[in-house]
Amino acid sequence: MGKIIVGILVIGVISFFTFRGGDKEVVDKDEAKERKTASLGKPKTKEKETVIEKEKKEEEKEKVPKLSKEKVAEIKELIQKGKDQVIASIKNGKDSNNSMTREEVFQKFNEIPEDLESYNLSEDKDYFVSKKWRAISKKKFKKEMGEKSFEKMGMVFFKPSDGIEAEDALKVQEDHPVTYNKESKMFGILSGSIKIKLNPNNEDTLNKVLKGNNLKVLYKAAHINFYSVAPESKDSALNVSYEALKKDENVKLAELEIIETVPSSK
Repeated sequence: MGKIIVGILVIGVISFFTFRGGDKEVVDKDEAKERKTASLGKPKTKEKETVIEKEKKEEEKEKVPKLSKEKVAEIKELIQKGKDQVIASIKNGKDSNNSMTREEVFQKFNEIPEDLESYNLSEDKDYFVSKKWRAISKKKFKKEMGEKSFEKMGMVFFKPSDGIEAEDALKVQEDHPVTYNKESKMFGILSGSIKIKLNPNNEDTLNKVLKGNNLKVLYKAAHINFYSVAPESKDSALNVSYEALKKDENVKLAELEIIETVPSSK
């Protein structure tokens, strides 16, 4: 009886370890299979995706029409023309008040170079005044005053309906004389101011100059010997006062203030 029990126990122990080892082997085989499947699966998936992406790109390329060399050249030419127009617009100096280019301004003012008077405006012999055109503040301009040309820096340049009397050509009243520089091809205005330096530079000399020439002070910077003066009366012509100041022994230097704001076409 004892031998039978011992035999059963031996058989049980052997069976236990046998089945246990078999299960472990099965588990190990399953895990190895899963790892192998995982390791082999990923590259295959990526490779598959890469192939699909390449196919999509090829399809997209086929959808885009191929341009001929002539068409590409035509497009480039159009782009360059657009760039040239932008650059030209900037160089021509268009502003918010006026859409006219320098060439258009020159065409509008084509009468000026043929209708000028020097009036001895400056030591520079290239400065002249138009006998037909004037400039006035934009706020003061009215349609009945004459033919409007364009606006610059708040000034309207126009051709008076009744023309300009010879004795009024250098007077600054509500409107201003229009200047032209033949050398620089620049239009501008006489502001009405005459810039002077005194000799000697002191208050007594300034008073002598003002009283002797019927002038008033617009601005002064005595520390640098700079004074801006103008005729007391609006009926006084600027060139008359200018000529008198050049001959005044108390005046070291006299210059008419010319503000050039309108570039013309060369």
